[in-house]
Amino acid sequence: LMNSCVPLGGFVGTFLISFLSSMGNEKVILLSIQLVGLAGSAFYFGAYLGSSNTCFTLSRFLHGFFAGGAMSFGIVTMFNLVPRGRHRIVSSTIQPLINLGILLSGFASLDYITKGIWIVTIFPLVVTQLIQTVIVVILPESPISIFKRTRDSEKTVQALRMIRDPKWNNYGELELIRKDAFNDESKTHVSMFEFLKVKDIRVPLLITILVMVFQQFSGINVVIMQASEFLKVFQFPNPDVAVVIMLSVGFVAATISAMVVSRVGTKFYSVLGYAIMSIGFIAAYVSDHYKYNKVGLGAICVVLIGFNTGPGSLPWVIFKDTFEPKYQQAAQGILTSFSWVANLLIVSSFSAITRAINVSSMLIFGILCFIFAVILQLFMCETRNRSYNQIIEDYQTFFWHRLIKSRSD
Repeated sequence: LMNSCVPLGGFVGTFLISFLSSMGNEKVILLSIQLVGLAGSAFYFGAYLGSSNTCFTLSRFLHGFFAGGAMSFGIVTMFNLVPRGRHRIVSSTIQPLINLGILLSGFASLDYITKGIWIVTIFPLVVTQLIQTVIVVILPESPISIFKRTRDSEKTVQALRMIRDPKWNNYGELELIRKDAFNDESKTHVSMFEFLKVKDIRVPLLITILVMVFQQFSGINVVIMQASEFLKVFQFPNPDVAVVIMLSVGFVAATISAMVVSRVGTKFYSVLGYAIMSIGFIAAYVSDHYKYNKVGLGAICVVLIGFNTGPGSLPWVIFKDTFEPKYQQAAQGILTSFSWVANLLIVSSFSAITRAINVSSMLIFGILCFIFAVILQLFMCETRNRSYNQIIEDYQTFFWHRLIKSRSD
């Protein structure tokens, strides 16, 4: 139940924040998300001081709510603040930063540091939450949001001056914002339900949903959450140290991927990542089955390298490449909701699966990752160096899309 509270909170947070995003002030919503996260940390401290399972459960749910809001509304707001020409670069840094946060938590969880005082493990999160809260307070509302809400050009330029280089062409960017806002007035605020009615984007949306869901069903959350248990099976004397080694490998892989993905392509890297993960999971299963315990840590590291090669970092890049700005808030809400539901299913069922088949679950994830690689190779279209319209056309000309259309006719 406690593990399930995080993805459940993530789903509720994503859905609720996505629904409220078109109704309120961007900055107020962001501050509300931060306050929910800090409340979760306060309940975490309460659980430690009072030995309360109720407080711990509430903290997990609120932290999930915080993560869901940050991954949906927070990420879209970040893109609204960044110059359009740098969106792709920024999107490729999301996964390395997530990995860095996980790595810092891993260091905070070392037995040498905690010395049995488990409340220490939350310190990196609390520090990050406080820094984020200060940043939200200092930064202005995004220029895009200001213009959509007020239609005030001067206020928009003032916001641009606060976050852009002094030599930046603020009025040139204002014209781009005005053009987007007035290009199709009725669709500047597209809800999730309105977004789902747009026929042209249904197939790209389906593939992007699969990319997000595959990420969760790839088994990566199981590796992160159950790493210590698996390493005990592989008979490592210091599982906490081995976990930090694994997370360090994942961080390095994510950083390298962010630097080279723009030169290779999203489809190739996605397929390659799942193929590598499949090899790693199968190697982990073999190492346990034949008692090659020394291979176990290396196999898990291969899984993390594969995940951070494509499945971990690329969903954000694919999302930005596929959906034009007016759809991104709704698309992010839908994609993140599906991601949290998949996460909930995995987290809530994995303990029972592991008890039934033990480390053999690694073989199942290896097979799943191979299937995911095949599906993406067959049905996914490349998004690198393609415009929004070109990506839509690519999917519309796909043979399986024509087949579906002919059957519906």
